[in-house]
Amino acid sequence: MSKSFALQLYSVRDHAEQDFVGTLEKVAGMGYAAVEFAGFGGLDAAALKGHLDRLGLAAYATHTGFDQLSDDEKLKAQLEYHAAIGAPYMILPWYELKTAEDVKKVAEVLNHVGEQASSYGIKTGYHNHGHEFETVEGSYLLDMLMAQTDPETVKMELDVFWAEHAGCACIPYIQKHGGRCALVHLKQIDGEKNSVDLPDGVIDMKAVVETARSFGTDKFIVEQEAYPVDSLISAAVNAGYLKAIL
Repeated sequence: MSKSFALQLYSVRDHAEQDFVGTLEKVAGMGYAAVEFAGFGGLDAAALKGHLDRLGLAAYATHTGFDQLSDDEKLKAQLEYHAAIGAPYMILPWYELKTAEDVKKVAEVLNHVGEQASSYGIKTGYHNHGHEFETVEGSYLLDMLMAQTDPETVKMELDVFWAEHAGCACIPYIQKHGGRCALVHLKQIDGEKNSVDLPDGVIDMKAVVETARSFGTDKFIVEQEAYPVDSLISAAVNAGYLKAIL
């Protein structure tokens, strides 16, 4: 199985906002084989694909907002862009799920996106934060969302930091959902619930990777929200750590 890994570019957003292509070049130079987008730096799809090909970077996925997914015209444009850059996943990065009705609303949209995306060879999915581990009607909101969406077209992008932050042990949670957990955000947490470099926290990242791989998962994406130093330095530290453990 591939030992490659990606960087969610939100991790280096301060640099990407100033020099998007230059940041891609630096990320590729660190050893990342792929990226996950949170915006495209104002580039059209052909230009972005050209840069990815030049740098040897794959597009694992994108974070695409609910407003883009829930409007058919905007969705079509997003699907065409994703197909052009070769991104196989279009992930909803955030929704303020609070109630069963919220879950139903998001599930209906994701199921529709999954249906529309299938002809493009694209799947959709949901990226969690901490609030999805609130219990409603005896279940986590995230579990309810997974139960109401098509497992073939709607996947989970589990952010292990936010699961642990909410008090949900991430490895048993991966085991619970198995192959449905198609992408994993490798985001480290310390004893005070801070986002830290991968070597510096309490989650056993090697065990996370091994567990997810046992279910066929091969898309591991570094994301970091806070930094002890410059964000690019943290990204390089994380790349070096993953090269050593994968």
